Amino acid sequence: MIGLPRHQTVFIAQLSLLLLFFNFAKYIEHQLYFYIKYGLFSLFYCSMGLLSYQLFIKPIFINNFNKTTLYKLLLFISILGLSIFIDLIIGNQESTDVKQYLNNLIDFKKNIAMFNRALHSGPERSMLLVGLMKFAIFFISLGFFYLLVDSYYRKRELYIANRQSELFLLKSQINPHFLYNALNTIYGQAIKDRLDTFADLIQHMALQARKKVLKESDYKTVTYSENTILYIVSIAIGTLAFIHSLLISFFSSDPQKANFIAHTWVKMILNPQGALASAILFSIFTLVHFKKVFKPVWFTNLNRNTIFYKLPLYVLGLFILAVFYSIIMNIQNELNTWLIRTKSPYALPSLPGSDLKYVWEKEINVDFYVGIIRSVVVICVTSIIPYVITAIIYTSLMWISQSKNLEKQLKEQKKQESNSHLLTLLQGLLGIEGELKGTATEESLQQLISLMDYVQQTDGQTKVPIAEEIHFIDEYIRFQRKRLPTDADIDLQVEFPSYIPPKEIAPLVLIPFVENAFQYGIRTDAPCWICLKISVNEQELAMQLANTIVPKTILQEKSGIGLSNVSKRLELMYPAQHTLQIESDEQAFRVDLTIQLKNI
Repeated sequence: MIGLPRHQTVFIAQLSLLLLFFNFAKYIEHQLYFYIKYGLFSLFYCSMGLLSYQLFIKPIFINNFNKTTLYKLLLFISILGLSIFIDLIIGNQESTDVKQYLNNLIDFKKNIAMFNRALHSGPERSMLLVGLMKFAIFFISLGFFYLLVDSYYRKRELYIANRQSELFLLKSQINPHFLYNALNTIYGQAIKDRLDTFADLIQHMALQARKKVLKESDYKTVTYSENTILYIVSIAIGTLAFIHSLLISFFSSDPQKANFIAHTWVKMILNPQGALASAILFSIFTLVHFKKVFKPVWFTNLNRNTIFYKLPLYVLGLFILAVFYSIIMNIQNELNTWLIRTKSPYALPSLPGSDLKYVWEKEINVDFYVGIIRSVVVICVTSIIPYVITAIIYTSLMWISQSKNLEKQLKEQKKQESNSHLLTLLQGLLGIEGELKGTATEESLQQLISLMDYVQQTDGQTKVPIAEEIHFIDEYIRFQRKRLPTDADIDLQVEFPSYIPPKEIAPLVLIPFVENAFQYGIRTDAPCWICLKISVNEQELAMQLANTIVPKTILQEKSGIGLSNVSKRLELMYPAQHTLQIESDEQAFRVDLTIQLKNI
């Protein structure tokens, strides 16, 4: 099945499993007729499962509901009604001779007559209606396997697209954030050069750049409640089980019997072993199975991530569920026994051979315990298929909800645009030559344009040479040194590696920490210091950065992105390949960052 489109893969897998099931279920028969009959059944069921996905499940859970969806649902209902006829002609042929069996299959008049007799026979008509409900559940369940596979691939593709979009959005925010902080430096230089008009212009531009920086709340994922989705699905599954039990009970009852309403509807709803109680238990236990057994075992990376470890763990979980289900079933049986012994009209009839004793009235011996263990094993085995099918439904709908959530987030991120015009605005400031010519402010502005040019060049890049990134940091430090007064007690220690291997790193993941150090670590009215050390080898890049903490100025007000931005980028670009420790106290702020360069 390798290389096949995923829908064909699911179809072939389902067909193979059904053929195996029928062979095991009817292993006594070895006639060619048997293989043809159950081969046709398997092909028919798989085809209906695919149709249920295309006409029922996909239009409802993936596509938007419209007129086409309604037409598809009506078509599915029509085909579902036809499926009763197809099942009848495949399974109700009397001849076991292969040639005669095939002739009977294509005898259209004979098959129509057989179906007509079934419709006019009370018991057979009831069985057809119950079978219609069973087929609907079975075919839709098979269809959910297609939804599971599609939702998995859809979620994975959306996750990749969403991750790339978020990286681009975070990266694009470096431009205005970097410009905002750098303009603070030029603002201070302009004040020092007594260029008041230009300083006001720089301040205005810095505030405009700050407005383009997204706040932390803008990066929050569009949330959804997984539990809410699971509970809604659980209620829907329980309701479907209730309707199914009602139909079976109704069509298996005698409408001519006295007190038919009481013996049928009220009994099914109020009896502790009736349709309502059974449906509620089924809904609760399928949900518990998914959340506490299926999902933790198969969707969680356990220490031993192999099937030889997970399969026994899953079987143990099923057995524990069966124990609790057995306890509840015994409680239900005790309550029904009480109804029988009190001659209540709402009691369900006891099984033939039952002694109608309460548990405490029975003889406690080896056979008693053997019977309990046997009932638990039977419950465990018979619950595997419905548990797995409902788990598939829970999983596929949960993944579909996650996919829709990712789509919303992706749309929100696409609304944000790059800020490519910032460099043009900066270059335009140099046009004020008469006021800036020959000043330190002009030199600082030219340095900033050079820095911003590098920032813009890396917009579409996921990796840059480490040497270029360290050179950019060095140029930024030179830019910041311009504003430091020579008479202030400022200790600036910088250590770069003498040899830089030809490795690459995500652009601009180090500079926000350096920006932060200059923004919050420099003061002229008291001693302050910044200590930066970057080391690189073939395996990792390490950066240690520490600085004093000083009160914020007006233009140093937090923009709400800096370190949060780079932390998120590190998580996305280097999952499990980096360590980031940030510590601070009243005197100092410290950053210790390592990035693994292997397999990058």
